[in-house]
Formats: sequence, C-alpha cells, structure tokens
Amino acid sequence: MNLPLLEDRPPCSNRAQQKRIFARILLTAFLFGLAAKSVAFGNEHAPVVDTRVVGRFSLPDGFRISKVKIESSQLVLLEEFAPKPLPTPKEFADWTQAERNEWYSKWMATEQGKKFQAAEESRFQKLKKHETKVKQGFEFKFAGVLPGNYDLAGELVVELQSRKYYAEFVAKVVVSEVEEINLDRIELKFFRILQMGDSLPEFEFKSRNDKKVNRKKLKGKNVLFVFWSPANAFSQAIKQELAQLANEKSLRVVAIGIGDADKHDEFLNPDSFATFHGFAANTEAKICRAFGVSSVPFVWLADREGRIIVDHQTFATEKFQIQKTVLKALGKNLF
Repeated sequence: MNLPLLEDRPPCSNRAQQKRIFARILLTAFLFGLAAKSVAFGNEHAPVVDTRVVGRFSLPDGFRISKVKIESSQLVLLEEFAPKPLPTPKEFADWTQAERNEWYSKWMATEQGKKFQAAEESRFQKLKKHETKVKQGFEFKFAGVLPGNYDLAGELVVELQSRKYYAEFVAKVVVSEVEEINLDRIELKFFRILQMGDSLPEFEFKSRNDKKVNRKKLKGKNVLFVFWSPANAFSQAIKQELAQLANEKSLRVVAIGIGDADKHDEFLNPDSFATFHGFAANTEAKICRAFGVSSVPFVWLADREGRIIVDHQTFATEKFQIQKTVLKALGKNLF
C-alpha cells in the first residue's frame, strides 16, 4: 500500500501519534478500506461487562524476539471511526488507484479539505479508546473493553544490531461478549530508519537511460536521495526545489519514482531535475526496503564518504525545503 505522506513520523509521542493514527485511518478507510479483515469473536454465554483483548506480534525473518529491543511503542484500540464521504468527482470510480491518490492529496491541501480534516479529527478525538504498550516479548493486552467495533492501530520503533526499524499497522476488530479475545499473531513489517551518521545501505538500480547506479558509482560525491511519486501533492514542489540545485557541482541527486513508470515519464518530460532517475513499482521494491521507504516523499543527504548527514526526519521538520536544508548542510548560503 503506497500512501501519501500526511504527517511525518518521529518516535512515538502521544499527541503526535494520535494525529498520525487519525490520518492513517482516514486515508486507509477512504482509499482502500481497512487493511485487515474484520473478525468477530464471541459466543452465546451470559454477557460480560468487559473483555480482555490480548495478542502477540509475529516478527519477519531475521528478527528474533530475543535479539530485538523495543525502543518505543504505542497501541490504541479505538471505537470504530467511519469518515464522512468526500465530494469526489463523478468519474472517481473509474480512476486508477494512483489517480484517486493524487486527487485525495490535492483536495486535502485546499481550504475545504483542511476544514474537513479538522472537523473529522475533532470527531476522532472524542472516540472511546484504550491505550497500551508492547511488552518485550511482543505481547500486548487491553482490559475493560466493551462489545463493539474497533480500529486497532499502532506503531513501534525497535533496535536490532545497532540499527533502528519502524513498523505501523491498522486493523479492524469486532468485540463480542466474551471474557477474553486472543488476536493470536499479528504480522509486522519493519522499515529501516536511516539516521545521522549511518552508512548508506547497499543498493543498485537502472537509471532512466539504462545505466547501472550503485553505492560504488556514487563514492566520493555528496548525494541527495529523493523517493517521490507524481501522485503525491509534494511532487511539484520537490521538482522545483531540486531544479534549483541543478548547478551544484558538488552534489548528485538520485530520484526514485514510486509507482507507474509511464506516469513518471510524463511528469519528468521535458525536464530532468535529478542526476539519476530510477523507478520502483511500490515500496516493496528492493531499493525501497533497503532505505526503509514506507511512504513518499522520503529524503536523505549523504556525504562523500557515504554517511547520512541529513536524515529524513530533519527534511520533514524543515517542511521539505530541500534546497535550503542541503545548502546549509554543505556549508553554503542561499544569498
């Protein structure tokens, strides 16, 4: 699932995490329907005043529970949130997913979209909710849950062999009148978090002109990595920012477009705002997994020695003012 970035994701903090969960549920419900299947639990026994909801996460290959340290986590079981319908065009049903995504991103940036999102967030904040943390064995428990329909959402930051990884999820749970519901194992998918001082991961891709680009080819150069999509509202702004860096001889720009390659070609022509253009079908592509890309835009700046000197979180905090952030990191002024 490729989602446009509605809000950046720093390590868990309660208010910011609630806003991110709201944005994720709103977008997921509107564009895709909630990601997990609804599962009803219960029987015909006498009603129970409250229910325990327990579960455990299943880790991907290479992540042994005994070796993984949980740095931060937040799980929320929320009363089901049904977003109000949006004023979509008549032809919306016939559009591709990328076209719907693009319309959603642009509409949310309008005044009408902003008011809609503020009103929906206000409704969201009034929902009944239960919160908990994930235990070191990747188990969790909610107590005192009344019967009803719920959205289970959360995020985790973990460390494995001095590297940090991030995971998030949204699922639907239907709670009936039983003493305990065991959600069994919920599969997690981790994304690498590249931080200041980290070395670039190994990668290789074919550029737009069929040339192989890898870490070795870029050795000795300052390199800006940008993962983007023409279906995202940030794309035009990013294109302009990168075009302003075209004359920086000490910098190479690698732009990886996620999604339909033909759509990217239409967006790029006749301009080329990067040194190398590559394409990835989705965030499951090898290069996206290597960099930990879970949404767009994702941006990093690496120095001549292949170390991250500006991480994605910094670019996001600076509201993706890419030219300003890059020149500052390279020791130059805008004026």
